[in-house]
Amino acid sequence: MADILDVVRDGLRRKTKALDNTELIPMIAAAKTDLAAAGIKEVFDNDPLTQIAIKLFCQYLIEKDPIIKDFYDGVKNGMALDSMYTGGDICE
Repeated sequence: MADILDVVRDGLRRKTKALDNTELIPMIAAAKTDLAAAGIKEVFDNDPLTQIAIKLFCQYLIEKDPIIKDFYDGVKNGMALDSMYTGGDICE
């Protein structure tokens, strides 16, 4: 599976790697920090849901579109309720 940086770059439709170190890598780190603040302890770079969350976070930071933020918050909140990501026990 592709590296998270490649996933984000492709998702943002960027061909150049010129801004990876100054823009995308810090945004990816910020996304992971935001997910952790929501109680998400398990962040797997190769997990499709994690990739979408990080891509949406980065896209929002660039485009400042509140609809993208709503999508990101929805994914983040769903992950925060899932024991696969929080490391908690499954509710039965």
